[in-house]
Amino acid sequence: MPKPVVLLFGLPRCGTSWIGKIFDSHPQTLYLHEPDSWGRLNWLPLFADVTVDVAGQRRIENFVAGFSMARETKVRASTPIFPKAYRGSVGNRLFATSAWTAKLLAHLRGEWPLPWVGRAGRGELVQPVWKSIESLGRLPWLLAALPQARAVHLLRHPAGFVASVLRGESAGRFTAADPASEDYGLYEILATTEPARRRGLDLPTFRTMLPVERLAWRWVIYNEAALTVGASHRCLVMPYERVCEEPGERTRQMFDFVGLPWHAQTQDFVHASTTREQSAYYSVFKDPLRAANKWRDALPVEVVTRIRAVVADTALAQHYADQW
Repeated sequence: MPKPVVLLFGLPRCGTSWIGKIFDSHPQTLYLHEPDSWGRLNWLPLFADVTVDVAGQRRIENFVAGFSMARETKVRASTPIFPKAYRGSVGNRLFATSAWTAKLLAHLRGEWPLPWVGRAGRGELVQPVWKSIESLGRLPWLLAALPQARAVHLLRHPAGFVASVLRGESAGRFTAADPASEDYGLYEILATTEPARRRGLDLPTFRTMLPVERLAWRWVIYNEAALTVGASHRCLVMPYERVCEEPGERTRQMFDFVGLPWHAQTQDFVHASTTREQSAYYSVFKDPLRAANKWRDALPVEVVTRIRAVVADTALAQHYADQW
């Protein structure tokens, strides 16, 4: 049996792809890049009550148990692709060939499954890692339903989150029809959460706000909802900026927390990903501190002031008290 799953969760544009690949670089991990995409967990509310019934627990256990046989290109073939100890040399070559074949076919014909994934990923030394930008609000429920799981909750400076979302939208990087600040279906859901109800935030109130204020509240509500387990010994809150400042030390801290030993392959990737630069929007190779602080030049002072006003009285403010 594989080890209990690690939940690596955060909001979009919060460094989850880079830190996800850091976890993927370890030769013992079975890394799943957003397996909850395509509405696969729509049976579970975005902000689920922590009460877990037997049927729900079985459904999520079966979902996680299927990770080793997942074939979706997005889920199993995000790059770079790393050798795994549990595949062996032949298996690693077969997997890499399978992944690149699927990527080529996906480019020509749309999403295409990997023709071969093998049966690896089920051994007792294999560490499954589930990276998600969709299920952050479900984190308390998932930790209750998966009592052996551990979680790393990734934060990013709220101004950095807002600036990156705005940059992605202006560059046409996202597929959503409406800007994130105008996804009023989501804001209607956010208004039902405890963090919103406690502050008297409802949909009409969200509609009166400026777009950057709505995005800042989205950051607050999602992260506060996840922080209901933040003090748990099973959930580590890790600000993205801390990893950018001390990538080796903070990676060791995360690995120690989930029970992964340090490995030279991870050390090599951490070095390569922080010393090489690729300009692509989703690249995991960039100067991390420059990327983390890009918002300081991108956002006008008045916008930063509005974001700070939203965050100021929250439990999250402590993480960024000296970083405005």
